[in-house]
Amino acid sequence: TDMPAPLLTEQLPAEVRDLFGRVLSEPGGQPECVPSYDPAAPESLFVALPIVGSRHVFGVLIFQTFEPLRDADTTQLRLLQSLLHHTAIGCENALLMQSLSHMIVDVVIAMALAIESRDPYTGGHVLRVTAYSVMLGQRMGLDSQSICTLRLGGFLHDIGKVAVPDAILG
Repeated sequence: TDMPAPLLTEQLPAEVRDLFGRVLSEPGGQPECVPSYDPAAPESLFVALPIVGSRHVFGVLIFQTFEPLRDADTTQLRLLQSLLHHTAIGCENALLMQSLSHMIVDVVIAMALAIESRDPYTGGHVLRVTAYSVMLGQRMGLDSQSICTLRLGGFLHDIGKVAVPDAILG
């Protein structure tokens, strides 16, 4: 999954970079806070919340607040944590869908190569058809989704051989 590049940590004040690092090293804990060293807002705080799924840390939300964190603010923090939890679930679901997509392609390739192995006279045919299809699609300027469709079509174009008896293929 190509995710957009986050704000480069070098662009952040040192105290925020330290906060970012602490939250990433121990995700799932309580919100971390550090005072802001902004002379224009000396009473403000930077607050960091991790975006944590069951198996991945997806990032850290850092925000600046101009009011001290009190008990009344815990409701807002819990709401933010809940939203970040749902964000992490969405990110994990996207990773699972991507993994499933890759597995489906792997199964299609394995099926195509197994079918091709039944006919010794066509060695490498499926791979050549697929490569030519992709090259033509690229030359035509097709988008990446169309190229992926062409690749699958190249692998599946002889799928009908499954029902052909070996005596006819040989």
